Amino acid sequence: MNILFTSHRFFPDLGGIETHSRILGNFFLEAGHNVVLLTKSLGHVSSDKENFDFSIVRCPDIRTLINHYRQADVVFQNNIEAHTLWPSFFIKKPVVITIQTWVRSTSGKEKFRDYFKKMMLRRADCVVAISESVRKATFPKALVIPNSYDDSVFKINHGLPRSRELVFVGRLVSDKGVDLLVNVFSSIACNIRAKLTIVGVGPEESALRALVVSLGIQDRVDFAGPLTGAKLAEMLGRHEIAVIPSIWEEPFGIVALEAAACGCVVVGSDGGGLPEAIGPCGLLFKRGDPVDLEKVLRRLLGDSSLRDSIRASSIRHLEMHRMDFLSKKYLNLLENLPKRK
Repeated sequence: MNILFTSHRFFPDLGGIETHSRILGNFFLEAGHNVVLLTKSLGHVSSDKENFDFSIVRCPDIRTLINHYRQADVVFQNNIEAHTLWPSFFIKKPVVITIQTWVRSTSGKEKFRDYFKKMMLRRADCVVAISESVRKATFPKALVIPNSYDDSVFKINHGLPRSRELVFVGRLVSDKGVDLLVNVFSSIACNIRAKLTIVGVGPEESALRALVVSLGIQDRVDFAGPLTGAKLAEMLGRHEIAVIPSIWEEPFGIVALEAAACGCVVVGSDGGGLPEAIGPCGLLFKRGDPVDLEKVLRRLLGDSSLRDSIRASSIRHLEMHRMDFLSKKYLNLLENLPKRK
């Protein structure tokens, strides 16, 4: 089967959609199917050939897009995007769309493009939402298949000392709430000997570094830069608690699964689909509430038996989010779609 796979963002960009696209692309290929991935992310042909076994077409023009539609047996969109979906009006191919995020503007209001996307969802042969929250808010008829994590990389390394306390992993943007975490950590650090590691890059990095200095905690906070794969797994494996303090309502949160798989207890805000990703792998706090976040962190930092109990409760949840388990659900959808006439 020829699978035309579209992913608006892909490596070298970093994020949940990029990770999910890589996992599914590799799985479809290993199952014996031909995969061509279209993306708007820039990259290099030599790097793509070195790192991926399936074909990657970056920034396709109209002619290239149409040619790939004609050659495809099925079109799979990992998050709805109009600029690679419009040929389906003229070239009748089965279409599966995964909704990876909210179909609305950052203000919460729907614009014309959002109405157009919802119209396209109604035309699709199958629609998948990555969480119950996304399904209810976007397309109630969608099938829910949560995102998976790479369990071949993210797992407990028993030979690694868990010698650090708190870690954040993500883009350094205001929506992620890293400044909230830094301020709360400053209060905690006054009477608890602990360190915070910040993994990631983004436009807020300079402001966050300045905030750390202004609070006088520069000896307690490490900026580790961007980490992926085995290096990220090693960093997570050295920490007790992973904090996801998002102000924005996350549609899901693969990083929660990656952290839990490496043995971290996860603390996350209570909005959107993030609680579904965390499940029994950690504790929630009221989104945007520094007092509640501090309360939860102090409780976990002071109770090793609670952390051990949460880790023990995480096993089943992680099993249900292994990449083979969930990728098979996607493959079954694609292999059993009726052909369009």
